[in-house]
Parts: sequence; structure tokens; C-alpha cells
Amino acid sequence: HLSRLGQFSSNRRCMKRRHSAQLNALLSESLLKKRKISMDGTTPSISYCAKVGDWSGVIRQIDEGASLDSTFEGLTALHHAVYEGNLPATKMLVEAKASLEYNSHAGITPLCRAVSKGSKASEDVLEYLLLARANINHLPMDKNNGCGYTPLMEAARSGNLVWIKLLADMGADLEARGPFKATAYQLAECQGHNKIAEWIDEFAWSAQVPVKITCRNPS
Repeated sequence: HLSRLGQFSSNRRCMKRRHSAQLNALLSESLLKKRKISMDGTTPSISYCAKVGDWSGVIRQIDEGASLDSTFEGLTALHHAVYEGNLPATKMLVEAKASLEYNSHAGITPLCRAVSKGSKASEDVLEYLLLARANINHLPMDKNNGCGYTPLMEAARSGNLVWIKLLADMGADLEARGPFKATAYQLAECQGHNKIAEWIDEFAWSAQVPVKITCRNPS
């Protein structure tokens, strides 16, 4: 994956050139969601603004020095931005020093959130988070539900091969185990994502990683 890192470094220069235009697009009438925000007369948190798509409110609060890691429904503004696949907002928050490792109420980081089921995150969003050094092997620990899933496991459960390939190429741990001591391979297989399970098996074989172990029906 060193070659991949080299490619990311060259891509970073291109990202910076595009950043200004993307930020302007973020604020344009076509992308902003026109919503009236009312919370009993109080100023909504930066996370709430991100949740409802009020990016002008997010920018205003960044300028006013608001805490970037305040939460709404247990998630930060960065959690919301990556889940919606909003690359300009993701860049803006990371460059403003939003935490890449903030654990939500369920113990997940923004990278884990980006590859969770229902996420609209593109490969560009994942690449940016990884380039910014998000922990690729974070294993959430939920105080209520115990051990969670690494980003690779979440991607396997979601059934997204693009995410799987990117994470594996960048050095995600194929042997990491989540609930029921299941690997990403087992989770993909048990969710019926057979093509993903086959790809992981082939990738693991080429990397000489023994991940093909009997599944114990994780859900």
C-alpha cells in the first residue's frame, strides 16, 4: 500500500486546488438545503446544523470558534458530513481541526460512519479521511453492546466492494475480529455478499493472510 500512499500525496495537491471551488459550491443555492431551524430560541449546535444540511450555519459557527466536536444525537458534524458523502464539508471540518477519532455514542469514528450501511460516502471521501490519517483499524467498543466493527468490517456488512478494495489496499487488518470473533470475510459471507467474500479471500490469499474461518452466524 506504499504506492497507494504515494498516489494519495500527489492527489492532495489537486485536492487543494479544487478546495476553493468546492467550498463555494457548498454554499451555492443549488446545494444548500433551505430549512428553518428553531430550537426554542437557542443557537443550534454545529452538529445539528450539519445534520440538517445547514452548511452556512456550520461555517458561521466555525468562524465564531464553536467546538467542532459537540454532538447531536451522539454524532459530530464530521460524522454527519462523511455519512452524507459531502467531500467539501468533510475537508472544511478536517482542516478546521475536527477530530478524526471522536467516538460516537456507539463508539464509532467518522471513518467507521462513512462506511456504515446507508452511507452516501464516495471513494473520494474515504481517500481524504485516510490521507488525513484516520485510524483505519479502529475497533469500536460500545459500552452497551460490547465490541463493534472496524471500518473494513462495516464495509463488508454494507456490501460495498469499492470501500473494501480501498481499505484493503491501504492496509486494513483482514484478521481483526468483531462480535462473535468474526472477520470481515465472515461478515460479508454471512450477509450474503458472496462477491465481496470471494474478493477478500483472493486478496488475503495473495497477501498470505489466513482469514477463511468458519462463520458463527454474526448479525
